[in-house]
Amino acid sequence: MLKIWESKFQQSKDKLPLIIPLVIYHGQKEWDIDLNLADLLVDVPEVVAKYVPNYQYLLYDLSKYSHDEIKGGAKLRIFLEILRGIFRGDFVESFKEALIVLEELEEKEKGIEYFEVIVRYVMNAKEDLSVNDLEKVTKEISSERSEELMTIAERLREEGKREGKKEGKEEVAKKLLEMNFNLKEVEKATGLSKEKILEIKNKTVN
Repeated sequence: MLKIWESKFQQSKDKLPLIIPLVIYHGQKEWDIDLNLADLLVDVPEVVAKYVPNYQYLLYDLSKYSHDEIKGGAKLRIFLEILRGIFRGDFVESFKEALIVLEELEEKEKGIEYFEVIVRYVMNAKEDLSVNDLEKVTKEISSERSEELMTIAERLREEGKREGKKEGKEEVAKKLLEMNFNLKEVEKATGLSKEKILEIKNKTVN
């Protein structure tokens, strides 16, 4: 909220816009946090209470909703199905429901892009679910989607390898700099650019 107001204020010195805070929750435990900001603060003396900012936020706890209660357009339903089920024991069913809704999307190209977003999120958030598990479920809905999933999974693996190699080089560069190797020596040992090594050096010093 503060960032939005700051951005708006920089654009125009006029009055700030109204913001209604909304929390979409899909955690493993029931939401038990107060809905008012002031209630989260350590005992505020009444004499200074009027100087303390306060607001109430809207809460949507998706864990309480069933499949049938998930409404809205195709993309919204897919998003809510995945969020609702990601930490539940019946996630496979939620994933299957999301895939069924995905098939309803009229624009095929955009549907494929959205499918990749879903797969990336699930593979990052659902550690106990393998690519093979997802592929098996996807195949029940669409063999075409199943092939897309494996292509996306392979692309994610390659990205992970590249990122791992990159982080490895940067870690080596950091250690060499800490041992007082000069820029040329670090550049030769890691293959990183001079600019990147200087960036790492500045971070290390700070």
